[in-house]
Amino acid sequence: QPVTMTTDSDQPTSADGSCCEQQQQQQQQQHIKRPMNPFMVWAQTRRKVIAAENPKLHNSDISRRLGEEWRTLPDKEKQPFRDEASRLKSEHRAAHPDYKYQPKCKKRPASTQQQSDSSGEDCGDHQNLQQLAKHPKLQDSEINCKKLDQSTAEVQQ
Repeated sequence: QPVTMTTDSDQPTSADGSCCEQQQQQQQQQHIKRPMNPFMVWAQTRRKVIAAENPKLHNSDISRRLGEEWRTLPDKEKQPFRDEASRLKSEHRAAHPDYKYQPKCKKRPASTQQQSDSSGEDCGDHQNLQQLAKHPKLQDSEINCKKLDQSTAEVQQ
């Protein structure tokens, strides 16, 4: 069991300085999930059917099948899922009026990070964040990332 210490801010931390599990759980509970898009609404039930029919199929293979199946579905069959996604979006907007999507950088293993840092290249997440920052709907949102490079900082301004 990790040793907990008290810092100047009276926040309990583990011996290595990271947040304790209780704080992490609170942050996860406070996190607001994005509303599902039409594909996710459809895939939620369809995934269960495919998994039941093919119990040995890996999740990545199920996801691939779902994507292929969704793309071949006629618009008429997709419409009920678009309607449901729209309803969920409206509900979400009413429940969380100040919500703004704020993508976060994913942490990479230290070995990968050292290789990337030494070559001077950005991680793929940074490239994705740069593209997201240019999106008109995200111009006002704050994109948090510990390792913003110069071009990302310019895009946000």
